[in-house]
Amino acid sequence: CVKTMIASFPALAATKESFKNLVEFLEVVRTDVTPEAKKELEEYGIVTLISDILAKSASSMPGKGNGDDEETISIYETLRSQLLRLCKNDGTPEQARNSVHALSSLVNPVSQHLSLPSRVKKEKKEFEPLLKALVAPSRLAIPDDSMASKQKSKIVSVLSAIAAVAECAPYAFNSTGEGKTPLCWGERAIDFSLNAVLLGKNTSSNLSNEEYSSDSGSESETESPAKGRRSSTARGNKAAVASSKENDKVNISVHCRMICASIEVLICHIRATIVRAKADGAKSELEAPSTEHVAKVFKTLIDILEQNGQPPSSRNERYCKTVQDQAELRRCAATNLLRLCDANLQLENTHLTPKMWHILSATFLDKDIHARESIMEELSCM
Repeated sequence: CVKTMIASFPALAATKESFKNLVEFLEVVRTDVTPEAKKELEEYGIVTLISDILAKSASSMPGKGNGDDEETISIYETLRSQLLRLCKNDGTPEQARNSVHALSSLVNPVSQHLSLPSRVKKEKKEFEPLLKALVAPSRLAIPDDSMASKQKSKIVSVLSAIAAVAECAPYAFNSTGEGKTPLCWGERAIDFSLNAVLLGKNTSSNLSNEEYSSDSGSESETESPAKGRRSSTARGNKAAVASSKENDKVNISVHCRMICASIEVLICHIRATIVRAKADGAKSELEAPSTEHVAKVFKTLIDILEQNGQPPSSRNERYCKTVQDQAELRRCAATNLLRLCDANLQLENTHLTPKMWHILSATFLDKDIHARESIMEELSCM
């Protein structure tokens, strides 16, 4: 009931007292519960629900300012630390995505009309360290068969967080990186998603952990933090949320969900970069993705549909043999192709050939009802 109400009227939860209560509730359910209570909270999706409410209501908050009192500053810092932990350590894909959207709203709230340089500076300051941590080799790696199921699924949450950063913070995502290679943090995520996951190639993103030493302690954060210590488009958001209802995907393999999350990374990057560059005009420092890269993404998604939901890489074929996995891959490929055909992007005429249109249109009659409904819903939003 609260979630539905906040979705329509986010300002209801954006008062100081309401927002403080939400943040305190999130901290309590994340740190001060017994293992038995934690399992029950996970069963009912309480953390996911709170993160979703915070993501929606944070957009109506005034944002952290120099004139804030100590209590307000403490609220923001507590929330920020919990959101970052959900992104980097133990959040589900939906929780990680909600956390990034909440962080984005806190950094650049709609109530603050900042100049482009100020907005970009704040965006990079918040999201570049997060993105650097997410693309660390210890996190951004294809799961091994010997790993436990929960450990394997972490890659899906990491990729979901990266996709959300690409959507919410394109300047940070496309900014120049550090270390021994010229790739920026966002490019490393793209390289991993397209070449390693989808195409099964060796990538240049497999870097030494020395470049990520500043984040070396984050993987071992199993203890609860001390209180207060730890520190786009609407349609794209709708599609992203629809594609990640974890409770509805118990029969989908981790590798299938990893492929779908990798596709989200690629699509969010292309869409957000083009849309933001156009919105900011000549002052924007963003460059549209190369024609070659966009063409490769189009072809990869079409190949999935043409092969009836088979992964584009033979490396993942043995993991995605079930009917559910193949239907999910068709759904993900088709809905994201439609997102690339958004008239605002102006990519369709260049990259979608008549043959591709025929292959894509066949998915409107997909034999799986859930895939068909999702694809037709995306089509109706165009």
